[in-house]
Amino acid sequence: MAGKKRARLKAALGNPRAGKGGVPGLSPNPATNLLIATVAMRGASMLMRRGMERGLLRSRYEPSIAEDIIKGRTLGQTVIATTVARVATGSIPGMVAVTGALFLKAAYERGRARRELRKGDAKLAKMARLGHKKDTAETD
Repeated sequence: MAGKKRARLKAALGNPRAGKGGVPGLSPNPATNLLIATVAMRGASMLMRRGMERGLLRSRYEPSIAEDIIKGRTLGQTVIATTVARVATGSIPGMVAVTGALFLKAAYERGRARRELRKGDAKLAKMARLGHKKDTAETD
């Protein structure tokens, strides 16, 4: 059984060394090229995400406060956001579940707009204080 699977895998992959020229990329090692591509993609994704967050917050707050809010994010908030993003991008049902949950959360918050606005402002102020503390601790 394992022999058949191995033979099918070899047939599907073909001969990776066949063809003209070498492996495209910076290194002749395809694993290294894959690692370089992964790091580049994640870095670009992180920069784009931070820019988008800053832009969303700057529409309402001063740039320095927006930066403090972003820096004040806790580890728990980061882990939750990463987990939700992975669920959403992992499958169609995951995307539907996450999108539906976010839609329901937004609808709930719109129904309780004034109270949620005060709660959200208080939470962002706390994140800004934490981010400002991190800045002052780094400069000391």
